[in-house]
Amino acid sequence: FYTNGVTEIRKFQEPRLEMRLNDNIANGICVVLLHTRYGNVVLLDLKVRLNERYKFLFDNGEPDLEKRLSFLNGLKEKYASIYDMKIIGEPDFKLPFSQPRVVDFISFGIQFDEISGFVPSNGIAFDETKLKKFVYNGMTYLLSTENGKKVGYSIYDDYILDTYGIRALVASLPTVTIRPIELHDYLLIAL
Repeated sequence: FYTNGVTEIRKFQEPRLEMRLNDNIANGICVVLLHTRYGNVVLLDLKVRLNERYKFLFDNGEPDLEKRLSFLNGLKEKYASIYDMKIIGEPDFKLPFSQPRVVDFISFGIQFDEISGFVPSNGIAFDETKLKKFVYNGMTYLLSTENGKKVGYSIYDDYILDTYGIRALVASLPTVTIRPIELHDYLLIAL
């Protein structure tokens, strides 16, 4: 349990990754979301116009499930190599796609429009390969300044690395030295 700074006490949630895919002929959208133990939902990856790029649909409009499954398994392998934790949704086909509302997740500057929901470009919303590690007063920060956006994770205790299965990732990251006051410029997600 934890307090959220108000008079509310909440129960921690099991952190997990979630993959969702939409087979809409015009768009074909896939998102990868990280659900934190605090209940935040972080957009890790966004791919759009999948049907143009990967031909998930046959000419008659029927879905090509083999191509879809191959794509999703590749995405699952990528994120399983970074986060050693449970992955729900696609490609197990247990969850139908439902486009998250803007307020449901932290998007690190991904733009939305009312028609398609997302800007029509592929891109990683939070790129773990660009992270750098900063340690200050016992806290570890995983920071990124990709595309002019300053974002990152804050980790207050060593066991959190195992909770999210990111110990190997953090150990492999280069370190960076910044002034602690510069952390105020970052959008930090507490893990």
